[in-house]
Amino acid sequence: MGEPQPATRHGAGQVKIVTTADGRRIVLSGEIDMLCRPALDSVLARAQDGMPVAVVDLAGVTFLSSDGLAFLAQLHRRASAVGQPVTLLDPPRVAQRALSLSGLLDLFTVATSRSS
Repeated sequence: MGEPQPATRHGAGQVKIVTTADGRRIVLSGEIDMLCRPALDSVLARAQDGMPVAVVDLAGVTFLSSDGLAFLAQLHRRASAVGQPVTLLDPPRVAQRALSLSGLLDLFTVATSRSS
């Protein structure tokens, strides 16, 4: 437990699921854009298996396109359907701005790694 699954890398973005003692965490980093969409779809499908994903670590995100926003909206919708809140961990300013402008920010709990 605690060993990350192999990362799926597309362009400058990276998408992976990490299993910890507290559950599974999705980690996004780099430019999350249309080149990452296949990896995002794969992670979304895997996130439905077994333990629910309650945390998305955005600390390493440098760009968040509409594809990244759509992924987060889909994850929220699926988690909400089973009563599972989703927390965004350490979203950088660029991600917070995209989420705010899209109206998605209010759907999530936002936390820093010091408070998680």
